[in-house]
Order: sequence, then C-alpha cells, then structure tokens
Amino acid sequence: MPAAGDRLRGRVAVVTGGARGIGAAVCRAIAAQGGHVYVNCRTESPAAVELVSAIRAAGGGAELLVGDITDAGAVARAIASITHERLDLLVNNAGISRDGVLPMVDRASWNAVIDTNFLAAVRLTALLEPRLERAPAAVVVNIGSISALRPRKGQAPYAVSKAMLVEWTRARGRRAGRDGIRYLSVSPGPVATELIAGTIWASDPQARARIPLRRFASPDEIAAHVLHLVLNAPALANGANIVLDGGVLMTSGALG
Repeated sequence: MPAAGDRLRGRVAVVTGGARGIGAAVCRAIAAQGGHVYVNCRTESPAAVELVSAIRAAGGGAELLVGDITDAGAVARAIASITHERLDLLVNNAGISRDGVLPMVDRASWNAVIDTNFLAAVRLTALLEPRLERAPAAVVVNIGSISALRPRKGQAPYAVSKAMLVEWTRARGRRAGRDGIRYLSVSPGPVATELIAGTIWASDPQARARIPLRRFASPDEIAAHVLHLVLNAPALANGANIVLDGGVLMTSGALG
C-alpha cells in the first residue's frame, strides 16, 4: 500500500473492474488517501476479496460491489447496496479485448467489447448521476487507451470502444455547467497488466524499443495520475483526454 494520507478523507468512490490491474491500483491509491472505495467486480473473486481485506488491514475503507456491469439488473442491485448517498468519484475502468483480424471478428465479440468498454460506462454513470450531483466537486474518470487514437493491427473492437469512450467524455464535459460533474479520460499506452500480458505484441522483443521511454507503465503509475487529476486538476480541466504513453504517439511507428 502507498503511504497513507487524508486528502480524500470523507470522499466516496466507485471503481469498475477494480479487482486487478489498473482498477486495483486506483482502489489502493484512493484508500491510501483516506477515501472510501467500492471495488466493483463481476464476481466475488479471491483477488477482489484479498484487495478489500488488504485495504481494510491498512486502515482504509473498502467494500465489494459485485455485479456484472453489462447486466442492467445486476448493476441496479449493486447500486442499491451502496450505503453512501453521495458519490465523489467514479472511475469507469472495466474493459475487455477481443483481438483478431478485422474480417474474422464476429458480431458477438464486437457486441461484448462495445457493451463492456463503452455502453456499460454510459449506463452506470447515468444510474449514479443522482449521487454524483450531491457531491460538491464530483469527477468521472474514464480509462481510455492510446488505441483510441492509434489502433494497433487486429484490435478494431477494442480501439473503437475506447474511441467512443474518449469522445463520450468530451461530450459529457459540455454538461459540467448543468450538473456540476467534471468528466475526464485517461488514455494509457502499454501498461504491464494481465490484459496486456495476454496479447501477442506484448511478447514481441521490439515492443519496448518502440516506446521512447523503453518500458511499459505500471498500474500504480496510471493510478497515481488518476489521483492527481482528482486532487490537483484545476476546475477548468473538463472533457479532456490525458495521454500517458511514454511518448508512443510521438513516434511514427505503430506498436503492432
């Protein structure tokens, strides 16, 4: 666990896909600053239970929020279990990938990726909006990807879903004056998560050579940037997409 602080004391957060990878790192970072975090996961997995237990053991506040975000009924039941009436931070992080050569990607794969990576975030945000509006300075952070800006070969569904999420962030940012909620997206480049480790290009010995910083980011580094946006970004930071890619988009070569 990072060094404890209290800059989020009294604030409440929901993080989707919170049991592992970037989501788990964000949960730990929020709790380490005194925030109370609801760790959303599809099922009550050992990883999710262990994360909540570790946060509590360190003196933080955390609860499991079990529910498949693509299942409207499950999401409604999960939200009904939230005891806090106010929500200060929502991090739409949950995501899946169904890579493949474009003509070979079936409709089921397209539907699963779009529903998980984009539509679920839209639905969940709408359902939580009344609680977000009760907070004095609520923030919604959507975890995008540089694939939204420069897709790799064979990842059309993932790239399209993340592009939709980034553009939706911009569109929702226009509403900030009406509902008081700021919307931001963070688009990481290569991050050392289980999702990335399972892709073909991650094992390519040239993958790191194509990154100007010559390494993948860690989930904790992405989480630190998310927390920085929540704690330090000026009030006018709204609707923006922040790229955290080690310089990949500045290079001419694609990653795969």
